[in-house]
Amino acid sequence: PPRSTLFPYTTLFRSGVYVSSINALLDKHKMDVFISLMDLNRVFVDEMFSPLAISWFPNHFVSLDLHSRHALTAYDAVAVLGPSDATRVQEQLPHKHVMHIPHVIEDPGGLGETPRSVLRQKYGVPAGKFLALVNFANYDAEKNRKSIDLSLLAWKAFYEAYGDKALLYLHAVRLPTEGVHLPGLLHMSEVPPASYILDERELKYEEALELARMADVLLQPSKTEGFGMPVLEAQLLGTPAITTRFGAMADFTLYGVSVPPVQPHSMGLGYAVMPNLTGIVEALHHVAPPSALDKADGKRAAQMVR
Repeated sequence: PPRSTLFPYTTLFRSGVYVSSINALLDKHKMDVFISLMDLNRVFVDEMFSPLAISWFPNHFVSLDLHSRHALTAYDAVAVLGPSDATRVQEQLPHKHVMHIPHVIEDPGGLGETPRSVLRQKYGVPAGKFLALVNFANYDAEKNRKSIDLSLLAWKAFYEAYGDKALLYLHAVRLPTEGVHLPGLLHMSEVPPASYILDERELKYEEALELARMADVLLQPSKTEGFGMPVLEAQLLGTPAITTRFGAMADFTLYGVSVPPVQPHSMGLGYAVMPNLTGIVEALHHVAPPSALDKADGKRAAQMVR
């Protein structure tokens, strides 16, 4: 019967690895199927995979970047994370089997019914505020893929119009890699200090879900997302999301607002999009009380994630 294991070879993948090396490991462990869950810029093709190989693939661009296209030639099948990517990737790899595999997030057991006021008390957030959440791992200073600058500018404009009944919870996990310089960005954006809470702690996964539940909206207008798990987590917990209408974000924003982008935007390896600052501000007003969202969309979104 087929057997499965996880290889303790993480250092091998950090610097790059040839398919022949992976094949040698698969043969050593007598594996029948190889499934990779990773970006593909460190997989170098010198031969085809010898067992059945499937790439669980987060696509970020309109066209496949050179690294991914190169690596995917060695795989038998591609499991894309967004429905729209199934068509897009299949057109570029007509000789491969490409399909969308739904990614189900486990229901955290009643958290979606927990009163927001209870969680806000735990995290020191006033119960009566309209609370927006920006939640990300701060590792991408060069590309700023999460568009943190636009989130802050949008929040400043929204706060000035809406008033002090609103609060931004900025959860930015500090990592060893170079991330966005938040103190400088907050200063340049002129976000009023009284309008936000900055939390740079690395929380447990269950606590990160609590942040999503206690918020009134998740603010994630990224330039691109290969999947965007926080968008799904928020909707599972009854929290709408503000995203950019591109790729997986457009596919998965059922409860909230997916804002049309301004124009294409080069990310070096491929084209993503530039989020629309004015549209993000309008989306915040649309979601804030008195909210114009349909609660039925929230139920449909939670069902989709389950």
